[in-house]
This record gives sequence, structure tokens and C-alpha cells, in this order.
Amino acid sequence: MVSRSDGPFTLSGAVSLDGAPLPPCPHRAETLFYGRSACVFRAGASRDLHLLRDGPGLLALAGRTFSPFAIHPGAPDLDGKLRRLEAEGPRAVEGSFALVRVDAQGHVQLATDRYGFRPLLYRQAKGLLLFATSLKGLAALAPLPSIDADALLHYYNFGVTPNDRTLLSGVRKMPPGSMLVVERGMPRVAPYFHVGMLYDPAAFAAATEEDLCGEIDGRLSRAVRRRIAGDGPVGVALSGGVDSGLLAAKASQNGATVIGYSLAFGRAYDEFRRVDFLARKLGIETRRIRVTPGEVIANFEYCNGIASEPVAFNNATMRFAGVAARADGVRTLLDGDGADRLFLGMTRHGTWARLVRVYGWLERHGLLSLVAPALGRLPSNELRKAGLHFENWRRGIPPYAERGLGRVGRYHEGYERRIYDLAIARHRESFVRRVGEGDFGLFFTWLGVQMCPEMFFHHPAELQQELGLFPVPAFWDDAVVSVALSLDTRWKLRDGRTKYILREAARRSLDEGYWRLRKIGFQSAEAFAFASPEGRAWRARRLEEARESAEANLLAEALPDEVEALRLVPVMAWKERHGIA
Repeated sequence: MVSRSDGPFTLSGAVSLDGAPLPPCPHRAETLFYGRSACVFRAGASRDLHLLRDGPGLLALAGRTFSPFAIHPGAPDLDGKLRRLEAEGPRAVEGSFALVRVDAQGHVQLATDRYGFRPLLYRQAKGLLLFATSLKGLAALAPLPSIDADALLHYYNFGVTPNDRTLLSGVRKMPPGSMLVVERGMPRVAPYFHVGMLYDPAAFAAATEEDLCGEIDGRLSRAVRRRIAGDGPVGVALSGGVDSGLLAAKASQNGATVIGYSLAFGRAYDEFRRVDFLARKLGIETRRIRVTPGEVIANFEYCNGIASEPVAFNNATMRFAGVAARADGVRTLLDGDGADRLFLGMTRHGTWARLVRVYGWLERHGLLSLVAPALGRLPSNELRKAGLHFENWRRGIPPYAERGLGRVGRYHEGYERRIYDLAIARHRESFVRRVGEGDFGLFFTWLGVQMCPEMFFHHPAELQQELGLFPVPAFWDDAVVSVALSLDTRWKLRDGRTKYILREAARRSLDEGYWRLRKIGFQSAEAFAFASPEGRAWRARRLEEARESAEANLLAEALPDEVEALRLVPVMAWKERHGIA
């Protein structure tokens, strides 16, 4: 069963670049500003839209700020804080927001927060710059264009689009920490913040393990406190792991009334034992949400009709927690997504550490040119993957961890360089320019930060906003990111454990017994749904659509091997729900 509400809130508008007439107010939208060369509209209601109207000008903040001054529902002196934001600009604050500013002369400024928590889309069409905080808002201003081949190739390999473009030709996204300014008919996008500003290894070079645990604990506690202030009971999507469990502890320790939401896939997977243990220790309430394959599929389809880009199964299932939280009167929902990128918490990160060591040994002993091609010819797909990575590295393509390889065939250097140039090169160049070559784990953290908006931030922002909730990625606080980005990999991957230093910090903050409880492992909503007769039938239908799609034809021209149609299933559902040809 999928709970529905009135639809997502959208802030949208248009700027005339060459004197073209501005569009009329879209159906069911309210005009916030309509001037000679710019207009701004909103559709739907949101507690998190804050407006400052000053004569013919407008400042619209869709979201919240947390530091150094808080703008959120119920915060005192909102007008005064909005005037301060107008004067100082987005670089002065931490928060989760999209910002639209129009002055008396019709000059427009669009900005995202430092980490790009919320999507902000724009495109040029017929002398106009159109913008919106959702794809639906953009579609209300002009028909949507066709699929972009390069963005599709990126999506196929990484499961997300680049952080500066969407799947649609000419429809761009504002990258994290960026500002778009339109003056005298000319749009210009430039960063005002970069995560490299937080890289400060000297601050932690002499720190002991105890020091680091204390720093992480204190910084995360302050980050949570700022984000939960004045908004009633706080929800936490509890997976049973360290990230969400630590956030629940911090919210509780900061005096919040906490309700945990734990999801179970039928009888095959649940973390209720771990969650119950944590709840007793913290004195918090919990809700058990057990879903069926049919509910998972219906929810997946529904979420792809809301989201501005395709939503994968696991990301879509977060909405079940949102529906339950809304019923409890929760407005702020914490989750631990993204922390694995900061502290290298995924199994693949440990695997990469071993690969890097093996690569170094082979190179030192002059065996690399023999072993790498040989691995590529073995029947084991995992060994062929290792061979592919070794071939890349010895050809000057440095290691990067976010790509989903699937089935690996014969090595194709031209294709590998195209993927690297498309998705990784600009991030690697920025990393080397600001940090130097660094260790591999540091670059993985850096790259993960660049890809997190599409992976973990945009979908919760859109799906929860529709429910009247505010998602809070509390790990993404400047102070927390700074320590995570500045630490050597040896603090993150240690003693055969991933996310070592975060686990140690959590162990000191929570009952040690919690960490001795068995965790079942990665939960896959997709595998759960497809294991049922209903899911297999649905999967067969969607796979057939994917194989016959224009997207599969586009990819067939670019890929050296056969197209894996399953990777396109979210795209098929998303296109259908948005009416994209």
C-alpha cells in the first residue's frame, strides 16, 4: 500500500535572456514575483519555504540553515535572519536549501547549499533560462527534452547522473556549493564552496585514537543538536548499523524525543533484535515496518513519479519510514546515508585496500604486465574485475571506487578512458590540485562527496518533502566532514575492519554490547521483490521494455559488451511516470 499526499512542493521560475516574453503562472501555482525580465512561482505548500519580499525584489529559501544562524519553522526573528542571508550570501551559512534571489533590476541569483542536499535544475529554452527545484516544476514551464547519451552512459556505470547534469539533454543541475548568476542576459555558474576547503590534515596529524574518537563524537553531537532544534519529535531511520544507531544516540543525548523506524523485508530480513537492544539502552520508541514484495514494487513505481531522476529500489524504500513518521507527527527524519563515503564503510572499500596492496607488490616484482592480462581471461568475474582495475592503473587511470562493473568482458582501453574522462577526471584533477596525489582512501572520500547528492540527498529531499518531512543528513556538517576528509586511510580501514575510527567513536558513546550483536548484512529491496512470483513477472515485463528501449540502443553504440538491461529498469519506470518520450 502506498500512502499518497497532495504532491511535492516546487519553487520555479524564468529569466528572459534576450527579451523573450516570460511564461504565465503555471496551473495550480502561485506567483511570488513577476517583473520585466524575471518571474518566480511556487506550487504546493511547504513549512520550509521562507520568503523575504523587499519592494520589487524577492529572496526565497527552500529548506533550512543550521549555522551560524538558524532559519527553520519556529525560529525567532526570521525576517532579520533572511536579511542577513541576503546581505552575506549562501557562503555564510551551513544548511540544506535551494536559494532564489531576484533584485529590483531583475538580476537573478540561484544557489545550492554546500553539499547539494536539494536538487535545483535549470535549462535554456527560446531565449529563457528556466529553473525549478523539481523536474515537475520544470515541466510545468516547458516540454521536457530527450535523453542525453553521455548522462545515460554515466548513469549506466554509476547508478547516478553527474552532479552537474541530468538524464535530459540541456537540463542541468546546480552542483554542490555553486551559484548561478544572471546579469544582463548572461547566465554564469561558479562554485562558492569546495570540500577541499575543509581538508586540514595538520590539525589531526598528532592525534591519538582517543583524541580522534572524542573529536568525532563531539562534532557529530553538535551537528545533530543544530539540526533537530525546535521541531518536535525526531525520527531516525534505523538500519541496525553504526551510522543510524549513533545518530539516534546523539539525538537522544541532546534531549530530543526520538522514534526509530526499522524496515523488514517479509520474514527474510529484519534488524529488529539489534534495534530493540538499542531502543532499550536509549529509552526511545521504535516502529517495526514489515513490507511485502507487492508493496516494494508499488512504492518503487510511485517514487519514480515524484523524483526528478530515477530512484533505485533501496532508496525508494526509505519512503516507508517517511510515511510512518508522518503518522507519528514527526517533521525531522535522520538517516545515516553517506557516512560510508566519509569513513570508508563499505565492503568494497576493504576490497580496494587489498587490491591496492596486491597491485603494489606485482609492480615491485615486475609481474604486473603478465598478471593483469591473465586475470582478464579467467572465468571468475571477480578476478576479471581485478584484472580490469590493474590494467587501468598501469595505463595511468587511477583507482576509483563508485562504479558498478557488473559482468566484465575483454578489456577495452578506449572505453575505460571514456568513462574516466566522463565521470572521474574533473574530480581527480581538482583533488590533485588541492591535495596532491594523496592515498587512495582519501580520494575515495573526496569522490564520494561529489557523488553523494545524487546517491543519497536528492531523493530523500523530494520524497520526504511530499510527506511534509525534512531529511537531515547530520554527518554532512562542515566539522564532521573536515575530520573525515583529513584523516589517513589507516584510521578508516584497520584491523580488517571498515569504518574503524567511526565504529570506535560509537563504541565509546553507546553500550559496547550493541556492537557485539550480529548484523545480517546488506538488505536488498530489489532482490526481495524479485524473489516473489509477482516480482518476477513485473521484472520480466520491465526487462523486456528496457531491452527494446531507445536507451538500450544508445548504450549499445557505446558499450564494448552487451547491455545489462536490469540497470535500465529504474529509467523505464521514471520515464513512464513523467511522460518522457
